Amino acid sequence: MKIEQVNFRKKSSDEKILLLMIVGALTALRERKVSVDEMSYFLFHPGMISKLKQKHCRKEILRIVREGCELEDIEDLVPEALPEAVDELYRRAMKLLGEMEEEKRHVWVKIKK
Repeated sequence: MKIEQVNFRKKSSDEKILLLMIVGALTALRERKVSVDEMSYFLFHPGMISKLKQKHCRKEILRIVREGCELEDIEDLVPEALPEAVDELYRRAMKLLGEMEEEKRHVWVKIKK
C-alpha cells in the first residue's frame, strides 16, 4: 500500500492529522510497540520542524514536535524520565486535538493499491 495523496484544503485539517499522528506515535511509544529511534525517523526530527515552520504550523504543535526530538536524549541520559516525558507530550497533543473543530471531509487520503 502506498499513500498517493492527502487531500486537505484547510490548514486546520493539516494540523489535525498531524496531531493524530503525534498521538498515535506517542501511544505506540507508551505501549512499547515502536522505539524512540523509529519515531525519530518518522516524525520527531529536525527536518519535520523545518517543514512545519515553512507551512506556518501552530507554535504549540511545533513545540510538541521539537520536544519529541528530545526523547532520544532523555532515553539515553535519564531513561527513567522517558515515560513521564512521553505522557506529558501526549497530554498536550490530546488537549490541542480536543480544542479543534470536527472535520466534515469524507476522504482525506487517497491510497494506491
